[in-house]
Amino acid sequence: LCNKLHHSPKLYWFPEAGLIILVGLVVGGMFSIFDKGSSSGGDVDDGYEDNEEEEEEIIEGLLSFSPKVFFVGLLPPIIFNSGYHIKNELFMRHIVPIFLYACLGTA
Repeated sequence: LCNKLHHSPKLYWFPEAGLIILVGLVVGGMFSIFDKGSSSGGDVDDGYEDNEEEEEEIIEGLLSFSPKVFFVGLLPPIIFNSGYHIKNELFMRHIVPIFLYACLGTA
């Protein structure tokens, strides 16, 4: 979806990473809206309250996201992919700010 949006004539100037973030925000917002909408039912006692609580715990567990998973599992491949696909000319043009940030910005 993001690749199709990125290559459309109207959005060619917008970075693909930004489109991925926007699509993620929209999908996450839709999950949030639908999750709130499904839990606002009436006070009907149909004997399935325990089952509904278990389902809500499972859904909450699936939709929660640990920062440790992002920083340890997802961020390194993203950075590696960006570095692997950068053009040599672009890298060499910006070598001084890259080294300054790598040495001084992380100290």
